[in-house]
Amino acid sequence: MDKIKFLMSDTGAEITAACREALEQKGVEVTVVEKDGLKVLQKMLAVRPQVVLLDAFMPGLDAISVKQRCDEKGIQNVLFFVTGSFTDDVLESEMMQGGFSFYFLKPFDASAMAARVMAALGRGQASHPVDDERTVTEILHQIGVPAHIKGYQFLRDAILMTMEDGEYINSVTKRLYPEIAKHNGTTASRVER
Repeated sequence: MDKIKFLMSDTGAEITAACREALEQKGVEVTVVEKDGLKVLQKMLAVRPQVVLLDAFMPGLDAISVKQRCDEKGIQNVLFFVTGSFTDDVLESEMMQGGFSFYFLKPFDASAMAARVMAALGRGQASHPVDDERTVTEILHQIGVPAHIKGYQFLRDAILMTMEDGEYINSVTKRLYPEIAKHNGTTASRVER
């Protein structure tokens, strides 16, 4: 199996180092590029990564513009994730409609990000086809669930898990909530709330 190529804009020394470590532990080849949209785009054309994590706002080109340029150049089969230090429902909605898979609010847990990347690629514990991931993301944003709240992740996991195993719907409190809690490092009662 080929090594996954992951490219990210520098999101700050601490977060970048944590992301690199978490991904490399999963066998992912990580390329870090200066926080500059034009340099990120150039490096993407050279490296051809399967997954990209961009800062929402960068000098040169912002994340949305980088994604649009990739689309214009015919670069396909790339999962785009974005990170930022504040939440804005309109911005998040625009990014999700533009094809981004997930918005990580800084600071974020690098191991959770790595798990999300692997799951999105179908190589994680909860492997789902990329199309399912994108469809669920689009639906959640269409109904107005903001990506920065913890319940968003719980709801997203519940939908994807139920799509994979329909029996979850018959045992929500006994099976589904505990599984979501385990996956997100919390308790079943918090998931239920």
